Parts: sequence; structure tokens; C-alpha cells
Amino acid sequence: MCLIQGTNTLCHLSASIMTSIHALRFAKEWNALSDVAGGKKKKTAYRMAAFATRNPDMSLDDEDYKAALKKFTGRHEKVVSTRNTLYRFFLKYHVAVLLDPMWTPVSTYDSGTTGRTLSFALTAERFVNFDPKRDEYYSANISTFEQIIKVLFDLETTAYIKDFLDEFSHP
Repeated sequence: MCLIQGTNTLCHLSASIMTSIHALRFAKEWNALSDVAGGKKKKTAYRMAAFATRNPDMSLDDEDYKAALKKFTGRHEKVVSTRNTLYRFFLKYHVAVLLDPMWTPVSTYDSGTTGRTLSFALTAERFVNFDPKRDEYYSANISTFEQIIKVLFDLETTAYIKDFLDEFSHP
């Protein structure tokens, strides 16, 4: 994936971009389920399947099942929340968000932490409510980002990212 294997910083950036793209796709699909009939059931089914995947040896008969499911559900909510925050930022700032690994969601089902400070939510809210001159910089940001991904990624990955950008194009 990373053409410059010896440069850890660039490999970290490329991994961050791909992680963010996957998180953004998830957030868009997850949020779209809220607007369709049976969406809540689909979300529950997804969460239960994810729980089963991470706990293959656990069954409903286990005495720890309810506690483990409750713990997992809390972690799942954190994962969804951090991905939704990224999605809100992406809708506001587009590719500029992908270039800063600080915005990459770090919450996982394993850790149960968001990797964010308590003041992050307030800071994030201010950034989301800020009204940048997005249209003024949009084309330049896209052009710069496309040049960067050509250097970082192979042709297949570059095409994948460009398809993503087309799907999430500027409104």
C-alpha cells in the first residue's frame, strides 16, 4: 500500500487516510439506516454480529453474556460516535480532514476508549460550527490531496480513494 516503506511518517499518514475513509463510509451507511424502514433492526443485527465475531466462544447460556454484551455495546457506541464526529468534520472541511491524522478515529472495540481528552468534544463542536470559506479552497485542496495520494499509494489504492472522493463530493 505505501510506496515509501522506509518513511514511517508517510506510512502513518497513508494508514490514517485509509482508516478515515473506512470510518467515513461506515458513518455514512450507519446514518443512512436511521432513515429507512427496519433500519434500527439492521443496526441491532450488525452490532450483535460484531459482538459474536469478537466473542466466538460465548453463548446466550454463559453467565457473563449480558455483562459482556453491555460492555461491547458501550464500546460500539463510542466507535460510532467518533466516526460520526469525523463524518461531520469531513462534510465541513472535506479532504483537509484526511490530511491531518489527529482527526482519525482511534476508538476500538478492544480498548473501549476514544483516545480523546474531555475537552475534545467542546473543541470539536467549535470547529464544526466555524464557517470556513470552503468553496474558496475546495478545488485547491482536492488538487493538492490528489497529488499527495499519487505519491503515497499504488494505482489501485489511488483509484479507490478517488472513487471515495467522487462518492463524497462537495455538495
